[in-house]
Amino acid sequence: MRQNSEKIVIIGAGFGGLHVARRLAKSEHQVMVIDGHNYHLFQPLLDQVAVGDLESNAIASPLRPLLRAPNIRFHWGCVEKIDWNENKIHCTDGIEISWDKLILSFGTVTNFFGNKEIAENALHLKNIEAAEHVQSRIIAALEKASSSVSEEEQRRLLHFVIAGGGPTGVEFCGALLELLRIIIPRDYPELSHSTYQVTLVQGGDALLPGFDEKLQKKTYEKLQNLGADILLGKHADGFDGKTVRLGDVQIPAATLIWTAGVTAHPLIHQIPGKKMHNGRIPVDQHCRLIDHANVYAIGDLAYGENQDKVWPQVAPFAVQSAEHVAKHISSGKNSDHLSPFIYKDPGSMAVLKAFDGVCQIPRYHLQLTGLSAWLLWLFVHLYGIIGGRNRILALLDWGADYIRHNAAVTLIREDNNT
Repeated sequence: MRQNSEKIVIIGAGFGGLHVARRLAKSEHQVMVIDGHNYHLFQPLLDQVAVGDLESNAIASPLRPLLRAPNIRFHWGCVEKIDWNENKIHCTDGIEISWDKLILSFGTVTNFFGNKEIAENALHLKNIEAAEHVQSRIIAALEKASSSVSEEEQRRLLHFVIAGGGPTGVEFCGALLELLRIIIPRDYPELSHSTYQVTLVQGGDALLPGFDEKLQKKTYEKLQNLGADILLGKHADGFDGKTVRLGDVQIPAATLIWTAGVTAHPLIHQIPGKKMHNGRIPVDQHCRLIDHANVYAIGDLAYGENQDKVWPQVAPFAVQSAEHVAKHISSGKNSDHLSPFIYKDPGSMAVLKAFDGVCQIPRYHLQLTGLSAWLLWLFVHLYGIIGGRNRILALLDWGADYIRHNAAVTLIREDNNT
């Protein structure tokens, strides 16, 4: 590396942060990646971990092998403060890291919309620990229900409410119904098949917002056929661990899984300037902060529009914005001649159960349902998992689940107060 090479600091090693770092691996710049975990997580498959279809190590890839390059360094730690005057990062472990260019890629956290009761008692699917907690809660509920002599208590223990009808909520709903349909008669014969219930609550008037109306209706019908109780136009506004409240309606249930939204990481409060909805940062045509030309925001943090369409908070956008930022930094003095960033929507998909899903690819005016959508979903997600070992683990787990109907994990890792 040259003596006068720039120091590029990347906060967050999610889809965007990891991609931009690897794109700069052969550049003359010094690159530092900071993350509170020492692994990259393939978040779209957390719902599969939550129902035991995948082991967590199948979707987590150690970062140091992925960042193995002469000009890249990794720091395992959390950012405490960003000094905008001195261009320094202060970490909670006392380490100070200076930067010439800063890339913000620290993503989002679960948004409970200020509801403290739900935040304290509901589960979510935002990280490995949370997904494993959900999986433990499901199995613990089955164990406790199997030893209960009260049918009312059994029904409460085995009533799972999912708040949020986006892709995560829909996929988790379908996977949970499949798990319960198979595991109860096989492993818990003392329980009646009619004992369990899965309720999916969606604030809007349709599942899978952003999907074509035909696919939304198919998703609704298919989940209903699986046994889901779907409530549209409803919001979960309270949960004390025993009862989910939907306005005046009360649902006896021991478990609420919250997939209803995300908001910016608390670190966003240290970023100067205007913020948009959910804390997103307005950026220019090259993903730079409006008043800080040496600071970029990518992935879920970046707010911008193409053809009056707001950039989505999805993995493909994180990768595409990271690709553009890497090109912009590598262009050096010629960066002003680089074409503006334009997001190209690769499509959206959701798996509903084994061998069934929905998919739309707008640029080709293509819509798929059933086996073809499921196969495409499987290929895209398997390709997205980083590392040959992880892909093999995922294939083995899915094979055991889809062919032999054996969940990869049915362990209770901790005591659960269901």
